Amino acid sequence: MTSHTVRLDSAGRVLIPVAVRRALGLGAGSDLLLRLREGGFELMTVSAAVREAQRLVRKRVPTGRKLVDDLLRERRREAKRG
Repeated sequence: MTSHTVRLDSAGRVLIPVAVRRALGLGAGSDLLLRLREGGFELMTVSAAVREAQRLVRKRVPTGRKLVDDLLRERRREAKRG
């Protein structure tokens, strides 16, 4: 992992180095997710955050189980109850 030293400007902005923006495919208007961590923060692309969430869910859902099927079953039960 590469590290970069950056500076916070008077408006509270941080300039992301061009090499990092290019490596991540970031451009003006790119959405990023900022998470507070103990002693700092983590900045990631929204797509990376989604992949991380999917990975976490996969670890807890048994192989072969489809959550969408569970959700549809539940919604159909609720609709029948009206």
